[in-house]
Formats: sequence, structure tokens, C-alpha cells
Amino acid sequence: MSSRDYLVLFIITSSSSTYMRTGFNQNTLNIPEASGYPLYNREYSGGQLENGMKVVLISDKTWTYASASLHVAAGHMNNPSQIPGLAHLLEHMLFTRNQKNPTPYGFSNFAISHAGSFLAETELSYTRYYMTVQENVLKEGLEQLFDTVASPILSEEFVEGEAAIVESEFIKGLSQDSVRYNSIQRMTSRKGDPYGYFATGNQNSVWEQPTKFGINVTQALQTFYETFYSANLMVIAVAGPQPLDELEDSVARFFSDVPNKGTLFPIWDTSPYGREELGTILEVVPISDVRELDMYFPILVEHWEHSLYYVGIFEHESKNSLAEHLKKLGYISYLTCERSKPFRDYRMILISAVLTPSGLERQDHIVQLVFEYISMLKLVGPQEWFWDEMQQIADVKRRWRDPHLTEELVTSIGADLLEHSIEESILEAVFQNRSVVSYSEEILTNIAELLTPDNMRLTILSPRAVNKTKFYEPIYKIHYNYGKIESEKLTGYANSSSNIFRQLPPPNAYIPELFQIKSQNVGGRSYLIWRDPVGVHALLETITSVACSPHSSVTAFDAALNAIFVKMLEQYFQAELYGAMRIGFEISFDNLPFEDLLRMRGVHPGLASYYERMLREVEIPSGTVIKYKIRTDDTKNTCSKVILQADVTSFRSKIKAQMISDFMKAPIMTQLRTNEQLGYIVETECSPLVGRTSTILAVSVQGVLPPNTVERGINRFLESFENDLRTMSEEIFVQKRSSMGDIFQSVFTDLFKNGAYYWKEIKFGKYNFNRKANGARLASTITLKELQGFYKVCAIVKFKPF
Repeated sequence: MSSRDYLVLFIITSSSSTYMRTGFNQNTLNIPEASGYPLYNREYSGGQLENGMKVVLISDKTWTYASASLHVAAGHMNNPSQIPGLAHLLEHMLFTRNQKNPTPYGFSNFAISHAGSFLAETELSYTRYYMTVQENVLKEGLEQLFDTVASPILSEEFVEGEAAIVESEFIKGLSQDSVRYNSIQRMTSRKGDPYGYFATGNQNSVWEQPTKFGINVTQALQTFYETFYSANLMVIAVAGPQPLDELEDSVARFFSDVPNKGTLFPIWDTSPYGREELGTILEVVPISDVRELDMYFPILVEHWEHSLYYVGIFEHESKNSLAEHLKKLGYISYLTCERSKPFRDYRMILISAVLTPSGLERQDHIVQLVFEYISMLKLVGPQEWFWDEMQQIADVKRRWRDPHLTEELVTSIGADLLEHSIEESILEAVFQNRSVVSYSEEILTNIAELLTPDNMRLTILSPRAVNKTKFYEPIYKIHYNYGKIESEKLTGYANSSSNIFRQLPPPNAYIPELFQIKSQNVGGRSYLIWRDPVGVHALLETITSVACSPHSSVTAFDAALNAIFVKMLEQYFQAELYGAMRIGFEISFDNLPFEDLLRMRGVHPGLASYYERMLREVEIPSGTVIKYKIRTDDTKNTCSKVILQADVTSFRSKIKAQMISDFMKAPIMTQLRTNEQLGYIVETECSPLVGRTSTILAVSVQGVLPPNTVERGINRFLESFENDLRTMSEEIFVQKRSSMGDIFQSVFTDLFKNGAYYWKEIKFGKYNFNRKANGARLASTITLKELQGFYKVCAIVKFKPF
């Protein structure tokens, strides 16, 4: 058996429904040096209910939370052409209320009251509903998740109100370049292809226009639901501390009753970009000052795994790389490459560059250089050593990655289950390697043959195109140019050969080979060896923090110089340590008012002291001119923020502010978003538990209504909340307070977050390293009467609107 083979065990179990289970644990996985891989003492199981619904279960006794994610294999691309956005509207209808819980946002409020959340999203080819709650109420949460998808209220009296919420989300996207950009990319696809439909929808598309032309939207929602919300088009992933048998029984108990309507699995077997849509250039005018050049190359689905080879090459930033040369020319700030999977059955490679002003003027030369680099790759051919290096990098990342939280696991596995088998989905989540992929010169050569000018979509985000565009997209109000690239240019790109690019970047010298735990005292220096909370393995990682002199921010000019210095230092490290970053090394800079923080995290023993030499090699050039520019655009969006401040800074007062903020989450959504529809983003926040800030509570609402209108609504809520708090029963208060205690005691699974947690204590001179545990204990002593008095003090302070 090879080093990458897996042993899969199928077991037939007897329960309330027939359930095929695949055992995944340390005893049934044949992995060399299994202790080197982070299994985290978790057990994995997968199978299928009698109704055809696929299920994956994950059990980890250390978890205090439980999560579930249900995916439906229908999304924007399943919308009827007469009602763009219908799938999104249906998601809102199901999310808001159901027959078992008709109270608006009842499930969401239940999850919030148990220190969790319930969310839903509509994507191009699927819709998902996912929740996280305290582990002791997982069964109740699963029952409510079942009610969400099994017993919706599709009543006409609620449709128009939910259409208004869809409208508010649409308006939010009008000012976001990423949303506008993705929309125009889709809308310029093959005519009539569902990929090009208006996806999100707005009030006009899901209510006003259909109603005007006599289409019954309520009936359309019912038809969509009856067609696609079928057990054979659903998958569910559940993670919790309960044993696998208990998780299995809970899932089978509820979700076996979801009917299988026999709907065929939606398949899109034609590319949304045909020959007419390739070899094209799309120039888009952005809202913000963004300069970007993107090159899309469609590839075959079977090329997906091997395409990582070219992602690794194009995103390289060290010597002999494409990015290095473009930066030297002053054309780009940075270059990335990624595999793109917009929807099931379609794959692309995307090369993306953030341009400098000079690069925007030389965009043709940039494209020419990219094809010269591709010409070199074809000339030298696929290199097995680079493939092996990428496998080594992937192996290091598998060994030393942080454990997933419950919600991260179930959402990633759920999406994967729609396309892959249960075994492949679990292996991808656990080991980021769903199957054995061997080096293939033939497949890599075939992929390279697709990296041609006539198989490319070139897109430019260009502010300079203002007043020079031929086309206008009325939904998102996008000005753009679109058409075929001149044949002479395509021929020139295709015949590119290079005297600049001759070889691949050099081998990565930072891939670690030895994983033995070092002594805590090495060379006279002491090192803290940190173990993750579940105690499975000790991480060979280093976190280095450097605090610079506060004099760097004495004046505005000093602060500006310092900000430039930090940016230059960041770019220098990115180029110098790119090889280390490929295997998981992280470096970040925080330019704060009174300090700079350089944080380094990695698994290579030489990285801990690397920064000492680097800092001496960077200097700010003299005669620097600093320019700061703020650009605002007139949009429909408004944001109102109300801040309530208490005149105390004690730890106890901050705990009370945190409790009030948490207690507000459910009623503020119901009152301001659902009932009064004041905005599409409604949030509460409070001052952090550690820091120099005074104790504050804040409520913010983003939408389209005038700020004065929103502020009056916020005031009404603050008054009604005071009444709710005054009339709250002791039993409800104790239950909510208990949930807060669980939040305080949640465990960090990320070493970087853990380091930041302790660093904050040092930075502010508090040194309360048991703050979370102390916070939980302190929260348990706060009485309802005390909290009522605290809120009254906060609420009488005049708010500050923005």
C-alpha cells in the first residue's frame, strides 16, 4: 500500500433508518506516521439516509459548541428567467419563519440565546443554512433546522416584506466593486446561459415586475421549493462533542422525514464562455480608486487537481518569477493566481494583478509579458521537482494547520458533498487531499495548452475609462467596454517568446524536514513551547513581536513616514521570505498610533531570528513626499451609529456591556430590520474587555433611509429594550447569563489568535492572562438588578450620531 493510500471501512448499522456509515478514525485510516497529522482525536462518519440525503458526522469530545450545515443543490442559476433572484427570496422566506416557529427570526433568536448563530446564503449553484449553538441544545437546533427546510411559510402576506430585504442587500452591493465586477463578468457570458442571470435580485425583479405582468410570485416560490428542496438534492454535515451514534440518531430522527421528490440533480455541462466570449477584453469603471488586471483561462474539470501546479508558478514572488519582474518594472503592487470554481462543473485559472498608475498605462505590455512567461513554461516543460515541492508544501500545511472550528468544518464539508463522495469530502476536510494525485506530464502539458490568448478573458478595472465607455449595465449602473481583442494583438500574444524569462524560480529552501521537538533552552535562549488546547501535538512554531518606539507617531508627518516605512518593510519581507510563506509562514504588520508590531509565525527553525538582519537592510529614502487622498461617491447607502458610554472603565462594567450587547442581538434584528425595515445591516457592539477605552455600547444600522429616520428608530428600540430588561424574568436572565459564560470560556484553536490574546494584555499593561476565565466567573455574579441599573446609566448619556 502506497504512502497516500487510505483504508475505508463500510459498516451497516441498525437505527430508525437504514444508514450506510463510513468509519474514519485513527484505527481505520492507514497513514504513515499518523501522529504527525492533526487528527485532534476526532471521529468521522458518513452515510446516506433512506430518502437519499447524504450525511457527514464529526465527533470531538473537547468541543463545547455544535454546528450543522445543510446544503441544497439549487441556487441563483436555477432561477426562472422571468424572476431573477427567486432562489434568494426563497432563502429569506425560509430563514425568517416556518410553520413550527412562525415568530420572525425565531430560529436565529434561539441560536443567539444559546451563544450561537443561524445564517443562510444563496450561491450560484447551491443554498446553505447553517447554525452553531451550545452543545447541550444541539437536538433542539437540528429540529429547528429541519423545520426551516421542511415546513416553510410561503404566504403572500410575507413575500413583499422579504422582497424589501432582498432590495436592501442589493443596494448594499451597488457600492461594492467586487459585487459589481462579478455581476458584469457573468452578464457578459454566453447569451441565455443561466450563469449570466441577474443573481441576487431586487424588489423590482422578484416582486414589482412579475406582479406587473401577472406572475404569481407566491406560486413561483412554491414551485421552486417543491422542485428543488428534495432530500436527494440535500446534504447535511453535523459536528459536536456527542458520540457518533448519538449524532446519527439525532440526524436520522429529524431529516429522514424530508421527502425525496425525485428531482434530477442540476447539471450545467456547457461552458458559460464560448468562442465568442473568449479572446475578449472587458474594461470596467470601478467606484473606488481600483486598478486591476485579470486574465481568466477556462480549464477542464478533470484538470482541477493538477492546475495547482500552475497556480504555484504564477503566484511565485521570488527570483525568476513573473511577479518579481513586473514589480521591478513598477507595473504592479502584487500578483496572485488562483483556481476559480464559480459553480459546479466549471473551472478556471485566474491570474490577477493590482496595477500601479504606470502599470495601468502599460496594460498591453503586462499581458505580453504574461504570455512570454507562459511561452517559457511550455518551452521548459512540466518540472517534476516543482510538483514534488508543492506536494511537500501541502504536506507541511496538513501537519501544522490549526484545527477547524465546528462551523468551519460543516460548511466546507457540506459544499464539498454536493460534488464529491462522502469519503472524498471527509479526506479533503481532514487532510486537504481527497484523492491520490500523481505527477502527470501529459495532464500538465494539456493544461498549458489552454493558456492561450484565444482561450482568455481579459478584464481591466480602470478608473481612467470614465467618460470613455460604450456600454451601460442599468441594474448595477456599470459603465464598461466589451469586445473581441484585435486579431493582431491576439497573434502577437500567441507568438510571444522571451529573452527575459529562461527558467523557473529556484527550489524553496524553507521547507522543513525535521519535526523533532527542540529543547526549551537552545543556545542560551529560552523558548516557550505551546501546546494546543486538545493536547494532541506540540507545534514547532515561532511567534515574534516587535514593538517600535512611540516617537514614530509624535507628529502627523512622523506618523505618515512611519506608515510608509511599515508598508515598504512588509513588501520587502514578502519578496524575501516568499518561499517560507508558501509552507505556512505568516508575517503581518500593524501600524498603530503608538507602536508598530511585526509578527512572524512559522515552522522553520531559522525564521525566529531572521528579522534582526532584515531590519538593518531597509531605509526610508530622503525627500519623500506624502499624499493622502480620500474619495467619496454619492450612493444611496447611509449608516447611523449610536454610541452609549458609561463613565467607568472597570472590568466588571465591560462584562456588563458585553452582556447587554449580546442580549440586544435578537430583539434589535426583529424590531429594526424585520418590523421597521430600517436597514439591511443591524449590529450591536461594545468596548473590548481589555484596552484603554472607556466602557461603551454601540448600535449601528446601515441602509438607504435618511440618518434622522434611522436614529429615531434606534431611540425607539433603546427605550423598548429598557422596558424588556425591566420586565425580564429571573429565569430568562439566568439562562442568558449562562450563555455568556460559555462565550467567555471558548477556547482558541489558532496559535496566532492565542498569541494576540496574550499580547494585548502585555500591550495595555494589564497582564490578566486568565481574563476569559475570570470574565466567566465575574459574569456569573452579575444580577439582573445590577444589569438594569447599568443600562439605565448608559442610556441616559446622549448618543453621538455619525
